[in-house]
Amino acid sequence: MTLELLYVGDNRETIEKLVSTADVSVCVVETPDDALNRLAVAPFDALVVSDTVSDITTFLSRVDIHPSSLPIVVETESATTLPAGVYDEAVPPAAVDQLTDVVDALVSDATSPAGTRDDSRVSLGDGGVSTHNVGTPSFAEGVGNRTFANAVVRGLPDVLFLADLDGNLLRWNDRLNAVTGYTDSEIRSSTPSEFFQDGLDVREKVTEMREDTDIRFTADLVTRDGSVIPYELTASLVDCGGEQYICGVGRDITERREAEQQLDEAVEELEESNTELEQFAYVASHDMKEPLRMVSSYLELLERRYGDELDGDAQEFIDFAVEGSERMREMINGLLAYSRVGRQTRDFERIDVGDVLDTAQSNLRIAIEESGAVVEAGELPTVHGDPGQLTQLFQNLVANAIKYTDEGRPRITVSAAREGDEWTFTVSDDGIGIPESRQESIFEIFSGEGGQSGSGIGLAICEKIVDHHGGRIWVESDGESGTTFHFTIPDVGQLGDEGTL
Repeated sequence: MTLELLYVGDNRETIEKLVSTADVSVCVVETPDDALNRLAVAPFDALVVSDTVSDITTFLSRVDIHPSSLPIVVETESATTLPAGVYDEAVPPAAVDQLTDVVDALVSDATSPAGTRDDSRVSLGDGGVSTHNVGTPSFAEGVGNRTFANAVVRGLPDVLFLADLDGNLLRWNDRLNAVTGYTDSEIRSSTPSEFFQDGLDVREKVTEMREDTDIRFTADLVTRDGSVIPYELTASLVDCGGEQYICGVGRDITERREAEQQLDEAVEELEESNTELEQFAYVASHDMKEPLRMVSSYLELLERRYGDELDGDAQEFIDFAVEGSERMREMINGLLAYSRVGRQTRDFERIDVGDVLDTAQSNLRIAIEESGAVVEAGELPTVHGDPGQLTQLFQNLVANAIKYTDEGRPRITVSAAREGDEWTFTVSDDGIGIPESRQESIFEIFSGEGGQSGSGIGLAICEKIVDHHGGRIWVESDGESGTTFHFTIPDVGQLGDEGTL
């Protein structure tokens, strides 16, 4: 096999030996620009660069390695003057035999299957040649050599690029070509700002990178055919050979942006649906009160006028009808209360929860006196919220505790504890408990709270109030005796003094 080499430099002895070496075809150029032009139009097995080439580090960083890894060998007396990672191997000047051996090994390594690959590398030691084998510490330390790194870079699904501080692209992977549709020479002659719809202020980004370890931002990339692709870019400054460069990775976020848009649309539709549902519930329940009042009135009139003439069955039927209309009235009132929670837009204010609980107990005074209930409360905090809604929240929970106690005096305990940036409130009772099978559904509207009679709206209202305040509510019960409700409200110390959550 004839090796196709591109030699950059002016060492006449090396050139003459390469030209006269069998199975070697060499193209000789003297400047980096000439080398880049040749690489753009013709394939080579390897690039050989004399260390006499001016600004060799920048040149090696700009070498086009597409579409496959191009082995780079540097002709130098001492490799220690060059930064690691910009070349594969080094050989002494005019050591053509060593040079061809090195190139043979690199080309074989780059093209052989993993199972048959020659895992040795030849590199310049103290004026001589040494071998580094895969798996040894010396090779592990040198695994950043360019051939290995290029193989890793080519496998990335994201765009990877290296640019100078002026934004000139020096190196990139094949993904940039595939995404933009531009050739290597077109990319090389462009700046990052030209690839983005709204441009890109490179100097501004460099300043941000100097202030932070790395930066992340989104930008719309424009392809050759005018397509716009949203990208998320992460970039940072790296040092190489005493110079700073911009190293960046770009990821196509089309799917993520579409998912976010779909989510936003779904949330908007859900909010509109909820608003319409609340409006419907309010209007429907409000309008149903009048015909229901008429039914109840005529039932009472029927009972007053003809009660003495009715037999036992007829009187029982009327009692059932009156009871049903009363339950319907309770459900309508509950539905109105439920719909009002979402319709109210009152600004939140600082509220002493102790005062809120006192108001709730005052509203329940008759039920508390008749049942002999005892409500004990620990020290309660100040929170940010709607006083009317929070009063209704405690009133519903205390009323439930009284309602679902079969024997003895109900004992209800209210407490609060701060956990992180929120307050967790607890309302416990010693009532009949809630079966585990019903604990997940009790906050659903018309759930029949706890399996007993009732409108089934009280706990649904509690959940809606807590949600409106940015918290969550849950229940604990062994299903036989006692129930504990927990709910959270953000700590007033974490919020402003005005506005709703």
